[in-house]
Amino acid sequence: FFSLRERYPDADCILVGKGERSPRESLLGTAFAGVGSFMGSRFGYKRRILSMIGERSGLFLADQVSHDAMSNLYATASVLVQPALTDTASGLTLAEAMSSGLPVVASRCGPAPEMVQHGRTGLLVDPGNRQQLVTAIDRIWDNRERAAKMADVARNYALENLNWPETAARCMAVIGFR
Repeated sequence: FFSLRERYPDADCILVGKGERSPRESLLGTAFAGVGSFMGSRFGYKRRILSMIGERSGLFLADQVSHDAMSNLYATASVLVQPALTDTASGLTLAEAMSSGLPVVASRCGPAPEMVQHGRTGLLVDPGNRQQLVTAIDRIWDNRERAAKMADVARNYALENLNWPETAARCMAVIGFR
């Protein structure tokens, strides 16, 4: 974040997700985007982030927000970044962001490789590779024309392929129902 902040001083970063995860959520993997795993701990990512960086301008921790609030965040964002380290990342977050017309930067784990078309709807990076993550964000922020095209393609792709009827049909096909 801070290396990007130096190059883009007007940019803000909003981290969304539960500040604390219950043992049940940890076992079921229901927290947003594996944020707890991102910090190397299953509990208290908000506390860990604040202890590492303190209160710094441009970094906002939103906890868990309502669906309406997420819609507003998507509408004001330039890119969704989902740097998951495990397969517990939420595909729903990617689908929502893409259908909202956001290019995405996501790790090559969990549902992202199946959902994000690298170079078309967003960019994929290796899990845990900070340099790839920063480079991918740079590629989107440094070329607004490319970002706008990715956003359009992401929205169209999501609306055609990541909707509930298509998703349900694919699930039914996988388990043998037609």
